[in-house]
Amino acid sequence: MSKSRHHLAEVIAERSLKASNTKKLAQEVAAYLLHDGHTADLDSLVRDIMQYRADHGVVEVTAVSSHELDKTVVADIKRLLHDEYPHAKHVTINQHIDPRVVGGVRIDQANEQLDLTTRAKLNKFKRLTGAGKEY
Repeated sequence: MSKSRHHLAEVIAERSLKASNTKKLAQEVAAYLLHDGHTADLDSLVRDIMQYRADHGVVEVTAVSSHELDKTVVADIKRLLHDEYPHAKHVTINQHIDPRVVGGVRIDQANEQLDLTTRAKLNKFKRLTGAGKEY
């Protein structure tokens, strides 16, 4: 990349904070990456952009569960995020349904993951007790 990925992420993130047409911005970024042959950098670039946005008060997460979350759970997640990011001006929770999640919820963020699924709890229990294989 002619510019460092970190610098590019800052420029894109800054524009995204002010953009009225995020679809157009996404198309411009995709065109740039295609033109320069750096599409493999997309995941890293998106993580850097999301981190920059979080540092500037825009926190976005994906809540993964086996079913749509009710309003109480969404409110709990928002409260958790406001505790973690007290200066957040805007919090967005995108829901993703994954039938492989047996129970609970996993909260995915740019550079972090909070796994509160039943599978994660069982695996932690197994590691702590030294019993059997992980699920």
